[in-house]
Amino acid sequence: MVTKGFWLVGIAFRSPRDRVVQHFYVVPGAPHAEAALDAALSRARTPAECALRGGLDVESATAVEAREVLCNDIGVWTLADRDTSPGDPAAVPAVA
Repeated sequence: MVTKGFWLVGIAFRSPRDRVVQHFYVVPGAPHAEAALDAALSRARTPAECALRGGLDVESATAVEAREVLCNDIGVWTLADRDTSPGDPAAVPAVA
């Protein structure tokens, strides 16, 4: 049996030095990837989070991905497989 735990949402940005920097957000209780993305983006838009990124705005994100974190019966935690089907909100090219 697998227990659904929470979502891990990664948001990628390009730094002023053209390096990819990723920020990750843990989102508990989201029923699906789209809700997890919305919650993470809401957090990422706060002034404190923007300051941590050196002023980079969420809308400048180059990629966003949400993966469900699962726990099995013996307590092993894993990331759910990526679903790359068209229109899947778990793996989108940039912030909408």
